[in-house]
Amino acid sequence: MSEEKNNLKNELRSYRIEYDVLKKTPCTKEECKEYQKILDNDGTLPDGVYKDTDTNYETLSFYTVDESNLTEAETMEYLTYKQLHMLKTIKNCVLFFTTLTIISMIVFLLIMLRVI
Repeated sequence: MSEEKNNLKNELRSYRIEYDVLKKTPCTKEECKEYQKILDNDGTLPDGVYKDTDTNYETLSFYTVDESNLTEAETMEYLTYKQLHMLKTIKNCVLFFTTLTIISMIVFLLIMLRVI
């Protein structure tokens, strides 16, 4: 159960980073080497330092997470605007494909009328 809770927290952190609620700051090469040595010696990373899972296995990189300076209300407002932006994009895509479908139906109808 604890591992599942930890996985959910990691997933929540990755969503916060993906949607710019938290800032992911990469560590320097020297810090990465130091953290790699810690992991090689079966140690644990310091609090707030995470291993980047998006990189390849040859070059491990590490990052820290910085909290945003937004209040909870400002964060909710930011996410609401982000949702509105995504909905607007979806609306524009639906409008484009609907228009394309109508134009193709009209062209098809004109072609069929000429054939008859």
